Amino acid sequence: MEYLLTDVNVIPIENLELNILNKKIVLNQGESIKIPLWLAKILEKERKIVFQQERKPKELVGFLQYAIAEHRSTIEPEEDLYFLMREFLEELDDEKIRENVRNLLKNYSKVRMVKMLRSAILGTEKEPILWEDLLVKIIKKYFDEWLNALLYEKLNNL
Repeated sequence: MEYLLTDVNVIPIENLELNILNKKIVLNQGESIKIPLWLAKILEKERKIVFQQERKPKELVGFLQYAIAEHRSTIEPEEDLYFLMREFLEELDDEKIRENVRNLLKNYSKVRMVKMLRSAILGTEKEPILWEDLLVKIIKKYFDEWLNALLYEKLNNL
């Protein structure tokens, strides 16, 4: 998952010295440093660091609302949009708000489906978003099987 390998800026709450895969990582209290997201998530749970730039679920909700209202599948989301929204859903305590956010994400995914289908059939996406790329590969596989059956299989074999 490329998403978890991306570097993020964090600020250590205390001095830390980590040894990961024989690589020494020194985090000095209060000094900004870039570390992989997977490590930042672990350290955040242990209350050892804070993200320098707050993760922005409200901005992402606004983005989803705009893209849906405009019915624009070409508005490119941030590459980690789906992961951030998933994290946001897990953090929500209010079930009604959680369901509203789920519906936004469902509707946005339907808007993006046009682009994903085009990409699956024509292979037009240059740098696909990981979560969408997964769906595109599944669609492409079944589309190719369907097309081969249509073009090469005898009707009594179907």
